[in-house]
Amino acid sequence: MKNKPFIVLFLSIVLAVSFVCAADYTRTNKKDFDVYIDPAAELSGFVYGTVKIDTSTYPGEDFKCVTDIFFFNGTTNKLMHVQSNPPHSPQDRMVIFSTPTTSPETLGYFPTYNGIGNIYYRSKDIIAYNNFTLVVLCNSNQSQLVYEENINPVYKAAFKDLPSRGVWFAQSDNADMIIIVGAVLFIAALFIFYKFTR
Repeated sequence: MKNKPFIVLFLSIVLAVSFVCAADYTRTNKKDFDVYIDPAAELSGFVYGTVKIDTSTYPGEDFKCVTDIFFFNGTTNKLMHVQSNPPHSPQDRMVIFSTPTTSPETLGYFPTYNGIGNIYYRSKDIIAYNNFTLVVLCNSNQSQLVYEENINPVYKAAFKDLPSRGVWFAQSDNADMIIIVGAVLFIAALFIFYKFTR
C-alpha cells in the first residue's frame, strides 16, 4: 500500500495534536474538597464549575486554585497533560501603576473567598467523547488540597432547543402573533413585488 506511511503520519498528527506531552500525572483519586461541575458537559468555549472548601477544617485560610485537564490513555495510571487554567495573560504595562485587575487570567490562579471559588476549563484542545481527568489543585500558606474527577465532555446536540421552542410557540398568544406578523409581511412582500415588477 503506497499511502501507508502518509496515513500513519496523518493519524498520529490528528490523535496527538491536542495533547501537550510535557509531563505525566499519576492519579491519586483524592477529593479533599467539593467541586460542582458537569462530568459530561457540553463543549461551548468554557465549562464552569464551583469549588467549595470546608472553612471549619481550614479556618482563616484563603486558597488559590488552578485546574488541569489530563487525557487518560486507558492502559496505565499515567495521564497526559492537555491544558492548565487559567491561561496566564500578563497585565498590560500601562495598567501596572493603576489599580491591578483581579481576573484569574492576570492573577494566574482562581481565588477563593470563604472557601468558595469559580473555576473553568476551556473547550480548546479537548476532543469530545474521550475520557479526561479534571484535577483542581488548591493551595494556601498552610495547606495543599487536590480534587480529581473523571470527565467525558460532549458536543452540543443539534437543534437541542427545538422542542422547547415548540412549547414556547404553542403557549399563550405567541403562535397567533407570529402568524399575524408573518401574514402582514407576506402581503407587504407581494405588494412590493407586484408594484415594482409591472
